[in-house]
Amino acid sequence: MSIGSNGKRKNWNVIYGVPDTHKSFLITIHHGKIDQTTDLTVEGTSPYPQKEFIQLEDINYDSPVT
Repeated sequence: MSIGSNGKRKNWNVIYGVPDTHKSFLITIHHGKIDQTTDLTVEGTSPYPQKEFIQLEDINYDSPVT
């Protein structure tokens, strides 16, 4: 099984956050389909600053559509 260094693997975990808030969400993908979603929002912590997020224009979408 690949560890994903080539961009291909059966399972992925992706964390999405909302800049300048406490909100974050975990998305688990198995075999190309969303398997689980988890709200990771924690109150009482510092908001995630915008500068810590990857910008959409910095993401290279090159995976084949199946």
